[in-house]
Amino acid sequence: MVPLWWVGVIWSNHNGWVSFFFSRRFVTIVQCKDDWDIFVFTQHWPFTVCSQWIKKNFNNICRLPDAKDTWTIHGLWPTKYGTIGPSFCNDNLKFDESKIARVQSKLEQLWTNIHKNKPVSYLWEHEWNKHGTCAVTLPQLNNQLQYFTHGLELIRNYNITNILSNYFITPGFDGYNVENIFNSIKTVLNHNPVVRCVVDKDSNRFLISEIQICFDKQFNVIDCDPVKKKFRNGGILTDCSLTENVFYPNQALTLRITKTSTLD
Repeated sequence: MVPLWWVGVIWSNHNGWVSFFFSRRFVTIVQCKDDWDIFVFTQHWPFTVCSQWIKKNFNNICRLPDAKDTWTIHGLWPTKYGTIGPSFCNDNLKFDESKIARVQSKLEQLWTNIHKNKPVSYLWEHEWNKHGTCAVTLPQLNNQLQYFTHGLELIRNYNITNILSNYFITPGFDGYNVENIFNSIKTVLNHNPVVRCVVDKDSNRFLISEIQICFDKQFNVIDCDPVKKKFRNGGILTDCSLTENVFYPNQALTLRITKTSTLD
Protein backbone atom coordinates (compact mmCIF):
# COMPACT_ATOMS: atom_id res chain seq x y z
CA MET A 1 0.00 0.00 0.00
CA VAL A 2 1.19 3.52 -0.78
CA PRO A 3 -0.32 6.88 0.26
CA LEU A 4 -2.91 8.19 -2.15
CA TRP A 5 -1.15 11.50 -2.69
CA TRP A 6 1.82 9.68 -4.22
CA VAL A 7 -0.23 8.76 -7.24
CA GLY A 8 -1.32 11.32 -9.78
CA VAL A 9 -2.75 9.06 -12.48
CA ILE A 10 -5.00 6.01 -12.55
CA TRP A 11 -3.80 3.65 -15.26
CA SER A 12 -5.17 0.28 -16.28
CA ASN A 13 -3.40 -1.58 -19.06
CA HIS A 14 -4.75 -4.99 -20.09
CA ASN A 15 -1.49 -6.00 -21.73
CA GLY A 16 0.75 -4.98 -18.87
CA TRP A 17 -1.67 -5.91 -16.11
CA VAL A 18 -0.95 -2.78 -14.10
CA SER A 19 -3.84 -1.49 -12.01
CA PHE A 20 -4.36 1.04 -9.25
CA PHE A 21 -7.18 0.50 -6.76
CA PHE A 22 -8.16 3.55 -4.75
CA SER A 23 -9.53 3.69 -1.23
CA ARG A 24 -10.03 6.88 0.76
CA ARG A 25 -6.39 6.98 1.86
CA PHE A 26 -4.37 4.29 0.12
CA VAL A 27 -3.69 2.74 -3.26
CA THR A 28 -2.96 -0.96 -3.76
CA ILE A 29 -0.57 -1.53 -6.67
CA VAL A 30 -0.92 -4.87 -8.42
CA GLN A 31 2.37 -6.13 -9.76
CA CYS A 32 3.01 -6.01 -13.50
CA LYS A 33 2.28 -9.21 -15.37
CA ASP A 34 5.82 -9.15 -16.77
CA ASP A 35 7.42 -9.32 -13.32
CA TRP A 36 9.47 -12.52 -13.27
CA ASP A 37 12.73 -13.91 -11.89
CA ILE A 38 14.46 -16.47 -14.10
CA PHE A 39 14.42 -18.30 -17.43
CA VAL A 40 13.59 -21.97 -17.84
CA PHE A 41 15.20 -23.22 -21.04
CA THR A 42 13.54 -26.46 -22.14
CA GLN A 43 14.84 -28.94 -24.68
CA HIS A 44 12.71 -31.93 -25.64
CA TRP A 45 13.50 -35.25 -27.27
CA PRO A 46 11.85 -35.37 -30.73
CA PHE A 47 11.12 -39.11 -30.77
CA THR A 48 9.25 -38.91 -27.48
CA VAL A 49 7.32 -35.84 -28.64
CA CYS A 50 6.55 -37.62 -31.92
CA SER A 51 5.36 -40.74 -30.10
CA GLN A 52 2.93 -38.69 -28.03
CA TRP A 53 1.69 -36.83 -31.10
CA ILE A 54 1.07 -39.97 -33.18
CA LYS A 55 -0.71 -41.71 -30.34
CA LYS A 56 -3.00 -38.76 -29.80
CA ASN A 57 -4.54 -39.35 -33.22
CA PHE A 58 -3.73 -41.94 -35.86
CA ASN A 59 -3.84 -39.26 -38.54
CA ASN A 60 -1.06 -37.26 -36.92
CA ILE A 61 2.39 -37.28 -38.52
CA CYS A 62 5.73 -35.94 -37.34
CA ARG A 63 8.27 -33.47 -38.63
CA LEU A 64 11.73 -34.43 -37.36
CA PRO A 65 15.04 -32.57 -37.65
CA ASP A 66 17.50 -33.86 -40.22
CA ALA A 67 19.93 -34.95 -37.49
CA LYS A 68 18.00 -37.72 -35.79
CA ASP A 69 20.10 -37.62 -32.61
CA THR A 70 19.40 -33.93 -31.93
CA TRP A 71 17.44 -32.60 -28.99
CA THR A 72 15.41 -29.58 -30.02
CA ILE A 73 14.09 -26.51 -28.26
CA HIS A 74 10.67 -26.52 -26.69
CA GLY A 75 10.89 -23.03 -25.28
CA LEU A 76 12.61 -20.25 -23.35
CA TRP A 77 10.26 -19.32 -20.52
CA PRO A 78 10.41 -16.30 -18.21
CA THR A 79 9.31 -17.66 -14.84
CA LYS A 80 8.51 -16.24 -11.43
CA TYR A 81 9.62 -18.20 -8.39
CA GLY A 82 6.95 -20.53 -7.10
CA THR A 83 4.65 -20.09 -10.09
CA ILE A 84 4.10 -21.07 -13.71
CA GLY A 85 4.33 -18.01 -15.91
CA PRO A 86 3.82 -15.17 -16.53
CA SER A 87 2.40 -15.71 -20.00
CA PHE A 88 0.79 -13.80 -22.86
CA CYS A 89 2.14 -10.50 -21.55
CA ASN A 90 1.39 -8.22 -24.48
CA ASP A 91 -1.42 -8.82 -26.98
CA ASN A 92 -0.01 -6.10 -29.23
CA LEU A 93 3.22 -8.00 -29.93
CA LYS A 94 1.76 -10.54 -32.33
CA PHE A 95 4.00 -13.09 -33.97
CA ASP A 96 5.29 -12.09 -37.40
CA GLU A 97 7.11 -14.87 -39.22
CA SER A 98 8.87 -12.42 -41.56
CA LYS A 99 10.83 -11.03 -38.61
CA ILE A 100 12.68 -14.31 -38.08
CA ALA A 101 13.33 -15.10 -41.75
CA ARG A 102 17.07 -14.65 -41.17
CA VAL A 103 17.20 -17.63 -38.77
CA GLN A 104 14.24 -19.68 -40.00
CA SER A 105 16.33 -22.48 -41.51
CA LYS A 106 18.13 -22.94 -38.18
CA LEU A 107 14.85 -22.85 -36.28
CA GLU A 108 13.47 -25.60 -38.50
CA GLN A 109 16.33 -27.85 -37.37
CA LEU A 110 16.78 -26.80 -33.74
CA TRP A 111 13.40 -25.36 -32.70
CA THR A 112 11.39 -27.84 -34.72
CA ASN A 113 7.62 -28.04 -34.74
CA ILE A 114 7.32 -31.83 -34.45
CA HIS A 115 3.58 -31.68 -35.14
CA LYS A 116 3.72 -31.85 -38.92
CA ASN A 117 -0.05 -31.58 -39.30
CA LYS A 118 0.34 -27.97 -38.18
CA PRO A 119 2.24 -25.15 -39.95
CA VAL A 120 6.03 -25.04 -39.63
CA SER A 121 5.74 -21.82 -37.65
CA TYR A 122 3.05 -23.07 -35.25
CA LEU A 123 5.38 -23.75 -32.31
CA TRP A 124 7.31 -20.50 -32.83
CA GLU A 125 4.11 -18.50 -32.85
CA HIS A 126 2.86 -20.20 -29.71
CA GLU A 127 6.14 -19.75 -27.84
CA TRP A 128 6.49 -16.10 -28.84
CA ASN A 129 2.93 -15.13 -27.97
CA LYS A 130 2.97 -17.00 -24.65
CA HIS A 131 6.56 -16.52 -23.47
CA GLY A 132 8.46 -14.19 -25.80
CA THR A 133 6.09 -11.31 -25.11
CA CYS A 134 7.10 -11.56 -21.44
CA ALA A 135 10.84 -11.78 -22.19
CA VAL A 136 10.89 -8.45 -24.05
CA THR A 137 11.44 -6.58 -20.77
CA LEU A 138 15.12 -7.56 -21.15
CA PRO A 139 16.94 -5.36 -23.70
CA GLN A 140 18.76 -8.34 -25.24
CA LEU A 141 15.43 -10.08 -25.95
CA ASN A 142 13.26 -7.12 -26.86
CA ASN A 143 12.11 -8.36 -30.26
CA GLN A 144 11.28 -11.60 -32.03
CA LEU A 145 14.59 -12.03 -33.79
CA GLN A 146 16.59 -11.55 -30.60
CA TYR A 147 14.37 -13.92 -28.63
CA PHE A 148 14.66 -16.78 -31.09
CA THR A 149 18.32 -16.12 -31.83
CA HIS A 150 19.11 -16.34 -28.14
CA GLY A 151 17.33 -19.68 -27.94
CA LEU A 152 19.53 -20.95 -30.76
CA GLU A 153 22.64 -19.73 -28.93
CA LEU A 154 21.58 -21.56 -25.77
CA ILE A 155 21.08 -24.90 -27.50
CA ARG A 156 24.50 -24.59 -29.10
CA ASN A 157 26.10 -23.88 -25.72
CA TYR A 158 24.05 -26.36 -23.69
CA ASN A 159 23.42 -29.18 -26.12
CA ILE A 160 21.83 -32.11 -24.30
CA THR A 161 22.78 -34.58 -27.05
CA ASN A 162 26.46 -33.88 -26.47
CA ILE A 163 26.22 -33.77 -22.70
CA LEU A 164 24.53 -37.16 -22.46
CA SER A 165 26.66 -38.88 -25.10
CA ASN A 166 29.81 -37.83 -23.25
CA TYR A 167 28.52 -39.99 -20.39
CA PHE A 168 27.60 -42.88 -22.71
CA ILE A 169 23.88 -42.15 -22.54
CA THR A 170 22.69 -42.54 -26.11
CA PRO A 171 19.37 -43.20 -27.88
CA GLY A 172 18.23 -46.79 -28.08
CA PHE A 173 16.03 -49.11 -26.09
CA ASP A 174 18.41 -49.77 -23.25
CA GLY A 175 17.03 -48.11 -20.16
CA TYR A 176 18.95 -45.73 -17.93
CA ASN A 177 18.68 -44.83 -14.29
CA VAL A 178 17.28 -41.30 -14.07
CA GLU A 179 19.84 -40.41 -11.40
CA ASN A 180 22.62 -41.14 -13.91
CA ILE A 181 20.95 -38.86 -16.46
CA PHE A 182 20.44 -36.11 -13.89
CA ASN A 183 23.97 -36.35 -12.49
CA SER A 184 25.56 -36.35 -15.95
CA ILE A 185 23.92 -33.03 -16.74
CA LYS A 186 24.53 -31.61 -13.27
CA THR A 187 28.24 -32.45 -13.51
CA VAL A 188 28.55 -30.36 -16.68
CA LEU A 189 26.37 -27.47 -15.51
CA ASN A 190 27.40 -27.53 -11.84
CA HIS A 191 23.72 -26.82 -11.16
CA ASN A 192 20.53 -28.83 -10.86
CA PRO A 193 18.51 -29.36 -14.06
CA VAL A 194 15.04 -30.91 -14.33
CA VAL A 195 14.60 -34.28 -16.06
CA ARG A 196 11.05 -34.93 -17.26
CA CYS A 197 9.39 -38.10 -18.51
CA VAL A 198 6.12 -39.29 -19.99
CA VAL A 199 4.67 -42.76 -19.49
CA ASP A 200 3.90 -44.89 -22.51
CA LYS A 201 0.59 -46.54 -21.67
CA ASP A 202 1.14 -49.43 -24.09
CA SER A 203 4.49 -50.50 -22.70
CA ASN A 204 4.28 -48.72 -19.29
CA ARG A 205 7.79 -47.45 -19.92
CA PHE A 206 9.03 -44.10 -18.73
CA LEU A 207 10.30 -42.20 -21.78
CA ILE A 208 12.65 -39.27 -21.36
CA SER A 209 10.80 -36.22 -22.59
CA GLU A 210 12.41 -32.92 -21.55
CA ILE A 211 15.49 -31.47 -19.94
CA GLN A 212 15.14 -28.05 -18.35
CA ILE A 213 18.05 -25.74 -17.52
CA CYS A 214 17.53 -22.57 -15.50
CA PHE A 215 19.21 -19.19 -15.94
CA ASP A 216 19.12 -15.85 -14.19
CA LYS A 217 18.42 -12.70 -16.18
CA GLN A 218 22.11 -12.38 -17.07
CA PHE A 219 21.96 -15.92 -18.48
CA ASN A 220 24.13 -17.45 -15.80
CA VAL A 221 23.16 -21.07 -15.12
CA ILE A 222 21.43 -21.52 -11.76
CA ASP A 223 19.72 -24.38 -9.91
CA CYS A 224 16.15 -25.06 -10.98
CA ASP A 225 15.15 -25.88 -7.39
CA PRO A 226 13.32 -22.60 -6.58
CA VAL A 227 10.81 -23.01 -9.40
CA LYS A 228 10.67 -26.78 -9.74
CA LYS A 229 10.08 -27.94 -6.16
CA LYS A 230 7.12 -30.01 -7.32
CA PHE A 231 9.58 -32.21 -9.23
CA ARG A 232 11.68 -32.95 -6.15
CA ASN A 233 11.92 -36.74 -6.18
CA GLY A 234 14.40 -38.03 -3.65
CA GLY A 235 17.49 -35.89 -4.12
CA ILE A 236 16.84 -34.88 -7.72
CA LEU A 237 14.39 -32.78 -9.77
CA THR A 238 12.36 -35.17 -11.89
CA ASP A 239 8.93 -36.63 -12.50
CA CYS A 240 10.53 -39.85 -13.79
CA SER A 241 10.61 -43.04 -11.76
CA LEU A 242 13.55 -43.51 -9.41
CA THR A 243 13.05 -47.28 -9.34
CA GLU A 244 12.35 -48.08 -13.00
CA ASN A 245 14.62 -47.48 -15.97
CA VAL A 246 14.01 -44.47 -18.20
CA PHE A 247 14.08 -45.15 -21.92
CA TYR A 248 15.67 -42.90 -24.52
CA PRO A 249 13.99 -44.07 -27.75
CA ASN A 250 15.74 -43.91 -31.10
CA GLN A 251 12.45 -44.06 -33.00
CA ALA A 252 8.85 -43.06 -32.44
CA LEU A 253 6.61 -45.54 -30.65
CA THR A 254 3.58 -45.97 -32.86
CA LEU A 255 1.09 -47.87 -30.72
CA ARG A 256 -1.59 -45.56 -29.45
CA ILE A 257 -1.72 -44.35 -25.85
CA THR A 258 -4.41 -42.37 -24.08
CA LYS A 259 -2.29 -39.90 -22.10
CA THR A 260 -0.69 -37.18 -24.17
CA SER A 261 1.61 -34.28 -23.46
CA THR A 262 0.47 -30.67 -23.69
CA LEU A 263 2.14 -27.78 -25.40
CA ASP A 264 3.64 -25.29 -22.97
